[in-house]
Amino acid sequence: DLPEGSAFAVVGYNHLRPHLLSGRLDCPRLEASDWQMLIDCPVRPGKSGGPVLEMREGAWTVVGVVSQATRDGQMVAVKVLPWVMAALTEPCLDRLQPESCE
Repeated sequence: DLPEGSAFAVVGYNHLRPHLLSGRLDCPRLEASDWQMLIDCPVRPGKSGGPVLEMREGAWTVVGVVSQATRDGQMVAVKVLPWVMAALTEPCLDRLQPESCE
């Protein structure tokens, strides 16, 4: 599970600047359940579906997906569950390297 107080990064395109990638790298997690997180980071319309990243072992790792903003200006993110990550990293899904499926 994700440690309490972890800082997350949220990147994406918002409705005010749809052609400019923007993000924050310092968003603390406030609460979490088995499948979602409340993160103290403002979210503008257009960022839904974007990645929530956490620094793990020196590399940014996708740990969630932006779902919605709360009335208090915080963000709700759905966690990327381990079975989803395993399916996404399956070598046979890599169409650029079909030999990895042999």
